Formats: sequence, C-alpha cells, structure tokens
Amino acid sequence: MDHVRYRARGCGTLNLMIITMELIQEEGQMRRKMTSRVDYITDLPQSIIETILTKMPLRDAVRTSILSSKWRYKWATLTHLVFNDKCASGTPDRSLAKFISRFLLLHHGPINRFVLSTAYLQSSPDLDQWLLFLSRKDVKELVLELGGEWFKAPTCLFSCQKLVNLELFRWALNPPLSFKGFPYLKHLSFQQVLIGSEALQNLISGCILLETLNLSYYDSLELTICSPNLKFLILEGEIKDICLEYAPKLVAITVSMYMTDDLAQHFGQSSGCNFDRFLGNIPSLQRLIGRSYFTEYMSIGNNTFGKTEMKYDKLKFIELSQVSFEHMKELKVVLRLILNSPNLEELQIAGSSNSSSAREAPDLDFWEKECEFDCKFEHLKMVKMMDMSGVPHEIGFIGFMLGNSPVLETMSITPSDVTCFLISLVRYFHISFCDDISSHIEDCFHMWILVLRKKQNSCRFHEKVRGGSCMFNSTRNKMGRRGIIRFKKDHISDLPQSIIETILTKMPLRDAVRTSILSSKWRYKWATLTHLEFDDKCVSRTHSKSHAKSNLVNFITRFLFLHDGPINGFALSTTYLRSSPNIDQWLLFLSRKDVKELVLEFGKRKLFRAPSCLYSCQKLVRLKIVNWELAPPLSFKGFPFLKHLILKHVSIAPDAIENLISGCMFLESLNLCSYYALQLKIRAPNLKDLILEGNFKELSLEYTPKLVAICVNLLMSNIISSCNFDKFLGGALSLERFIGRDDFTLYTSIGNTIGKTQMKYQQLKVIQLYEVSFENIKEVMVVVRFILNAPNLEELQISVSLINMYRFHLQILLWSHRNAGSWESLSATEAPDLDFWEKECPSDSTFERLKIVKMTHMNGFRHEIGLIGFLLVSSPVLKTMSITPSVYMTEDKSSFLIELLRFKRASTEAEIIFVKDESFR
Repeated sequence: MDHVRYRARGCGTLNLMIITMELIQEEGQMRRKMTSRVDYITDLPQSIIETILTKMPLRDAVRTSILSSKWRYKWATLTHLVFNDKCASGTPDRSLAKFISRFLLLHHGPINRFVLSTAYLQSSPDLDQWLLFLSRKDVKELVLELGGEWFKAPTCLFSCQKLVNLELFRWALNPPLSFKGFPYLKHLSFQQVLIGSEALQNLISGCILLETLNLSYYDSLELTICSPNLKFLILEGEIKDICLEYAPKLVAITVSMYMTDDLAQHFGQSSGCNFDRFLGNIPSLQRLIGRSYFTEYMSIGNNTFGKTEMKYDKLKFIELSQVSFEHMKELKVVLRLILNSPNLEELQIAGSSNSSSAREAPDLDFWEKECEFDCKFEHLKMVKMMDMSGVPHEIGFIGFMLGNSPVLETMSITPSDVTCFLISLVRYFHISFCDDISSHIEDCFHMWILVLRKKQNSCRFHEKVRGGSCMFNSTRNKMGRRGIIRFKKDHISDLPQSIIETILTKMPLRDAVRTSILSSKWRYKWATLTHLEFDDKCVSRTHSKSHAKSNLVNFITRFLFLHDGPINGFALSTTYLRSSPNIDQWLLFLSRKDVKELVLEFGKRKLFRAPSCLYSCQKLVRLKIVNWELAPPLSFKGFPFLKHLILKHVSIAPDAIENLISGCMFLESLNLCSYYALQLKIRAPNLKDLILEGNFKELSLEYTPKLVAICVNLLMSNIISSCNFDKFLGGALSLERFIGRDDFTLYTSIGNTIGKTQMKYQQLKVIQLYEVSFENIKEVMVVVRFILNAPNLEELQISVSLINMYRFHLQILLWSHRNAGSWESLSATEAPDLDFWEKECPSDSTFERLKIVKMTHMNGFRHEIGLIGFLLVSSPVLKTMSITPSVYMTEDKSSFLIELLRFKRASTEAEIIFVKDESFR
C-alpha cells in the first residue's frame, strides 16, 4: 500500500484511479480462484461417503449433514446402528433417549444391525417403542446391553421375526404363549437373562435354524436342548441339569460350571448319568472345553469305562480344567472321553489337586490292571498338563499318554509347585536320598526325564506361575410366575377389527393413542391409522407457549416414530410451531412414507420457510399450504401425481408458481388465495376447478382445455392491471360454472369489446357475478358479453356493488342539500346511453335454457332495468326471476321498478319475485 500511495502522490488523481481499478481486478481474480476450487468432500463417490460414515460414531455421522447437500441425511441410510453412552450429552438418560428416537424417526431403509449398550436406560418406556419400530424394520441383528436392574422385555421384542442374531444382557424374558420362536435366528446369546427353564427350552426348540447358543451366568439351570442345526454351544453358570437330547450337528462345546452347596447336595442325591445325558448323543463333536466343575458334574452316575458304543470320531481338541486326579470318577470321565476319541489331536488338562493330598495315594495298580487293553492315539500331537501337583494318578496318566501316542510331538507339563512335584516323583519311582531332596532337584529331573524318554523320544518341561482368575457369580431373584386371573367376557376387546378401526378414525389422535390401555387387542392399533390430523388440541393447555410447543413436538414425533404402515393423509394446523426444525424431519419421514395428502397450516405472524424435503413428497395427490414461504430448488420438476393444490398466504416467485403448476401434469383443482400483485399464466392440461383470490396484476389462462369451474375473488388496488376478458377467459372452452366476486368485472373490463365473438361457452350453465357496478358501462359490457356467449346458460345471479351504491347515495344527499333538487335530476344528468340495449344487444338473442335469474341489491338504475327487460324478453323457458332491492332504494323507486317488471316476457311461466330485504325501508 505504501507503494500505491507513492505512485498516487507522484502521478496524480488519474493514476490513483488506475491503480485502484487494478487492485479491484486482482481481488476479483483471487475470489474467482477461491470459488473455482474443487470441493473434494462434496465430490466424493457415494461408496466412499458410505464407507466413511460406517467408520464413525453415530453422533459424529449425524453431524456430517452440514458438509453439503450431498452429505445431508446420508447417515439416515446406515444399516448398522451402534448406540452407547457416548451418543448422549447433557443429561445422559433423556439426551440419549431423544437422540435415538430422532435418529430412528429419520432413518430410511433397512436396519440390519441394532446395538444398544448403556447404563442409563434401565426402565425407559422408549425401549418399548424402539423395539416396536425395529420389528417393523425387519431388523436382523439385535444386541441389547443394559446396566442396573433387569429390564423386562416388552412383547414387541418377540415380533422381530426376521432376527438372525440376538444378544441380550440383564433382561427378563417372559415370552407370550403365542410365541413360537424366531424362525430365522442363527445366533442366540443370553447373559444374566432371567427366563424360565420351560420358556427357554421352547425358545431354543422354536428356533429351528439356530447354530450358536450362548447361555452365561445362570443359577440352577435345568435345560434340555433339542436343536437340529446347533453347531456351537457355550454354557456358563450354576448348572443343575443339562441334556443334549438332539443336537446332531453340534461341533463345539464350551462349558464353565460353578458349584454351590445346594448343587453339591443335589449331585450327591442324583442317580442319573450326566455324561450320557450331556455327551451321549453328539456324534459330530470336534472341540470340547470343560472348565471349573465340569468333570465332577460329568462323573455323577458315570460307571462306564473303556470302549463304549459311542465314538467321537470327529473330536480333535479336548480342554479340561480343575480335574481332580484323586477322584477316580473324574479320572474315568477323562479316560472315557479320550479313549472314545480315536482321532484326538490336542489334549489340555489342568489339575486341581494339591501337594498335601498327594501323600494319600490311591490304588497304584490302576493303570496296569485297568488299562491293559490295546489303545493307541494315532493322531495325538500335543499334550498340555497344567497345575500338576504330582499325585500318583497324574504321573500315571502322563506315562499312559506317552506310552500310547506314537506321533506325539510335544508334551508340556506345568507343575503348581516344582519341589512338591519332584517329591511326588521320588515317591512314585521309589528313589531314596541320604540328605535333603532339595539338593538333588537336578538329579531328580534327569532321572524322571530318562524314565519318560523310555516311552517317548521328545518331551518338554515347563514351569509357569499359576495365575489367579476372577469368576462372576451373582445371586439374583427369580421371576415368579404370573397368577392367572379370569375375567368375564370383554366386549370392548372382542370387537371386530373393522369396527375398532372405524372407531379410531372418528376420534382425535390424542384420544386414539389412549385406547392402548383398553386391551392388548387395542394396543398400538392407532399406529395403523392412515389419516393423521394434528392440531393444538393434541396437547394439554398450558400458560407457557414454549411448554405447549415442546409437548406438541414430542407428541407428533413419538406418534410418527411408532406409526406402522402407509400414511395417506397428514394434516398439521398449529400456531405454536413457526420455526421448529422438527418439521423438516417430519416432512422427510412423510416423503419416505409416500404420503398422498398433506395439509400444513401455520399461524399468520411469520411465514415458515419450506424445507427442501417437502419437494421430495413425489407421491402427493393433494397439497394444502397456509402461511408458508416456498422456494423450489432448480432441480424440482413438479409433483407428478398431484391433483389438488391449495396455496393460501404463500410467498412464492411468479416463475416458481408457474413452473409448479405446469409441472403437475395431473392437476385438477387449483386454489390460490391472498396474493398481491401476482402475475400468473396458467398452463394445466387437466385442470378442472380454479379458485383465485387476491390482487393479481395479470391473469392468463393460456392452456386449460378441461377447466369446468372458476371462482374468482379479485381485489382492486392502485396497481395498474393488464387483466382483461380475453386473457382470462379466452381459453376456458369447457367452462360450466363461473363465479366472479368483488372487482372481477372491473378487472376484466380493461380492453373489453362487446359483440359476437368466435369464443362460445357452449357448456356454461351457471354464472354468478357479484359487486357489479351498473354505472360503469365497461362493467355492463363484460356482463352482456359473458351472457351473450353462453347460449346454454341455465342460471344467472348478479349482485350490484354495495360500496358504489353507498358512494352514490352520499352524492344524492349532497346534491339534494346543495341544489334543493330531487335525485331524479341527478340521475338524469348522469344517465348513460339509454339506447344501449337496443343498439348493442341483438334482437334475435335467445337464452333457450335459462330458467332462474337472481338480481340482488338492485337500485333501479337504467342499465339494471335494461338488463332485466332484456332477460325477460329473451328467455322463453324462464321460470323464476328473483329481484332483491338495495337498502338505499326509496319507495318511489321501488314502485317504479315494480311497474317496469310488467314488461313483455318471452316465457308464459315466468314468475317475478320481488324480495324485500329485512333491512329494507
């Protein structure tokens, strides 16, 4: 800038102007470069946008709507929804519930996966509504993890019949008697779920495609499993009785059993064989993991040892923990498993014995007496022995495995205590040392390894630190069975569905929602209504408008969220909502519901700007908008199915409204009210009914070949109008009924010429003209031209302008007061051409079908009398002519008018009725 100032001082004003122009041009070029930059975010391919959204938390995904129109509501098409406490802000419980409700309301398309993990929502009624919504979306995967107290599952959970994966944590289930299972469910996981044994068995057997079953943290579980397609089974908890009755495809089992004093006493009194009940009918088993008290549980009633009829030919992996080698029954369970698994490849066993018990050795000849039969593990390559304390049967088992595993590659042994383990070795092999054994640890190792190598070439020895583990075990209340109460016949619940639906359609929506408490048959029946009408009566009256607005917003949002099925009609009439963003969301929801009829009426204080999603309602048949501002996007081409359009107090550009009308090819009814200085050209090939009200600068019916009815209420102002008869009515060839109010005749009198024209309204049967000024010859000519070109006219109604009569009456009073003359002299001085009806109206003009004529607010002026006489003489089938005088007509004038009505009539049946108004004096 200093350089610029220097040049300006040296070169004068001219150079300063040149330099300034150069700076302006440079700034303009920089702006053009900035605006011409490529918007990489907006121009991303749809597939990349969708991938980005799937990687983001839902709260951040929603915020991407502000990036551009291409990103707007793109998150609403996500098929995998994961909600957690991070989605909430402010008050966590209500904020999270509000976020989820609005998200689901705006969601478009299928929902394949829904995950809710929260500690806030423990008893929220919103969960019932979300599950109902998801059941209607045919959700495939449902994961619900709630903290705190157990949440009682609503019945709509069992309506999610398309579920493939179901995971519940801390829920209480009580399936209805009509529930037959989830027909498509493949994966079921219950953790800390309260459910009766019988209900759980029926649920499992009802899911015929079930492949994975996970039941964790149960107390005293008694379960019989019958599942033809089950492949993976995970059980954890206090198991009282388990029976795999029919699971032919089961390939993997993981069982963690906890023991209590009650269960131990129960097991002590049991007479059945748990091994046979649990493992006796699973020929396809490939992997078995048994933890905690599994072998002790399996040992109850197990008296079979050695080769049995049941062979696990596919079993390749066995893992057993907390095996007590001091108890022969548990040892026999282990041997029974491995002896009947000829194709076993890997074996892992963790002991539970301690060094003190090792001193009391059982029968040491067991392995020689009971295991003499020929047994080879032809595929066993890996053996892991953990927490070994050195009891005789542990060492005997190790030797047995080494001696019968020809392809064994590795045996890993982890003692619980090395010194105690070596002491047991010394005793087992009868080795004696003169001094302390601890000084001969290395010798003991070498000696024992030499013994083992006689049976196997390779063996690895490991010492590991025994790590602790914490297991969950909770005590919880059992759900008691509900008592059965029998009622007398419920006539309300037993009503036919058709009657229930009819009743609901006759009720306000607020009362319709309340019918859910009547019975389960009525519950959510209101959610299937197809015509919805919302107004301020939907919420309770309150002194605070903000509170009323909030209540109305919540009511409409929840109603739409729970709605099921199509919405044919939606009406919203309110004074509360003027700038609520919820309206955008409701319209987006309705556009996805293919709404057919839409009525939106707001208060008059401020116009509401229509969101772009309004123009996405492409299936609209009827649209009514009051007090809105419309600005259709350039890409909008109209509503292809719209037949009825009503716009009242709507701000819209002339070219926009013309494009809107011409873009609705099936438009039949058009109502435009309260417009100012609007220039309008209408092209609507199927338009039949037209209603116009307001101040129009120009009106032209360019192409309306099917228009049959017009009602026009035109208001005159200081704006110069170019409206005239030819522009407005020159293209209404099929017109049957016409109503013109206020200043219509004055508007259309501009440039009007009388006489026979080529335009004939052959189908026009009814003409009603109001506020006609018979003092204005141009307006009289409009009336005459109209009726002369309607040869099949059947009914004519004309009302004189009261405003003009009031003004004229004031002129009479002023004239009488100033000139002391009669009003006849004033009338005579301003009388129009008295030969008008003889010169301008052909004598051969005949209205062959005109039967009814009504003339109201008549004052007895020359042209009024001339029109009456012309109609009487030209209407051969006229039956009734009703004439109502104006309140400003004097008695002399009325008598003069009565005399005039005795003129010649073409119809012998014509009846002249002179009606005196109540205000007539």
